[in-house]
Amino acid sequence: MEEVKFFEVTVKYESFTGKVNKAGNDVMKKSSYAYLVEAGSPQDASDIVAEEWKDDTSEWRIASVKESKIKEVLLK
Repeated sequence: MEEVKFFEVTVKYESFTGKVNKAGNDVMKKSSYAYLVEAGSPQDASDIVAEEWKDDTSEWRIASVKESKIKEVLLK
């Protein structure tokens, strides 16, 4: 039986604020979103998150993928 692994995947993205600066450019807000992903490898976790974001029109990138210390998730 393969060991269950969880990965922490962070996505960084920019979104429009609806404001314009003095130069006439749109003001962007930089944010991040964290996921806990069950996957077999870091690449698998990255692929799962990329699939989730594929249709998003904002500028985004996967900033980090690291194995989590979490070994089990209990859902109620």
